[in-house]
Amino acid sequence: MGKEKIRIIGCGNPLASDDCLGVYVIEELNKLNLPANVEAVAAGTDPLGLLGVIQNVKKAIIVDAVKGPGQP
Repeated sequence: MGKEKIRIIGCGNPLASDDCLGVYVIEELNKLNLPANVEAVAAGTDPLGLLGVIQNVKKAIIVDAVKGPGQP
């Protein structure tokens, strides 16, 4: 029996410099030798588009950022 499939999903828009953290994280992860059961994908900014990206995986990790008031 294989390991559970894990998908790391980066959200954001590279054209908007303040909204591209998730995409940059995915770019860096794809430079690494990830385990066979781990997939890193950029999903853009469409929330409904995430539905198709999270299908058929046991675990999903979503990487995104938001600008808010105050310190993180």
